[in-house]
Amino acid sequence: MVGLAMLAAGVQGGAAASAAARQPAAPSATYQATVMADWQMNESPPTMVDDSGNGLDGYIGTSVVTNWATGDGGTGYHFAGPLNVQNRERLVLVDDTPMLDPGTDTYSVIVRFRTFGSRPNILQKGQSEDAGGYWKLVIHTGWPRCHYRDENYNTKAIGFVRSPDPNAKVNDGDWHTLRCERNANSVCVYLDEGTPTAMSNCIQGSIGLIDNKWPLSIGGKMRCDPLRASTTCDYFNGDIDWVRIERPVAPFGSSG
Repeated sequence: MVGLAMLAAGVQGGAAASAAARQPAAPSATYQATVMADWQMNESPPTMVDDSGNGLDGYIGTSVVTNWATGDGGTGYHFAGPLNVQNRERLVLVDDTPMLDPGTDTYSVIVRFRTFGSRPNILQKGQSEDAGGYWKLVIHTGWPRCHYRDENYNTKAIGFVRSPDPNAKVNDGDWHTLRCERNANSVCVYLDEGTPTAMSNCIQGSIGLIDNKWPLSIGGKMRCDPLRASTTCDYFNGDIDWVRIERPVAPFGSSG
């Protein structure tokens, strides 16, 4: 487990980011989106407040540390990391609603986080065995990945796994933003938009309906079993500053 002292030391790297970095940067001047949810994670338990106006408030688990300094004058949530048993108190949960399901539309999830973890899940709605499909943002041996699977088990997963670029790894204790977007004909990942080390990657192909009945979970899986390799807990270890979900009006990743 990553200790609090190690993550506190990581503030020095995050402090280089300005307070403006606490807001998701638009990828271009023509980009427009309808905001489904906007969680700034500045609250105390038990309620995470949705600032979008859509009322998608969430439950903050008792093991999640709130009012955690982000190093740029703000606060976020701290997640304790690996555990060998299921414990939903390590998660932040938002009840199921159609606004959190991509359906067949363009759909974008953006998160600002920092971690030293090698393989945690950041956030997701549903899991691989669920009817209706699922989506998640995950770290795979230090590289970020986006996963979208539709109701017919068609999957598009894209990230920077095995990239030789050192900036592609995000388990360095510094702050990173990650945007995962499903478009009509592609799934795209965008890392650290608006910075000198920004990068992106897309995979072509369409994904069908994604509409499951599970809550959104931030900080790991709702259902896990350490004895089964397919359902390990993958609890997030690190800090999350904010999460935003959008339906882009003009997809910026559709051309690949």
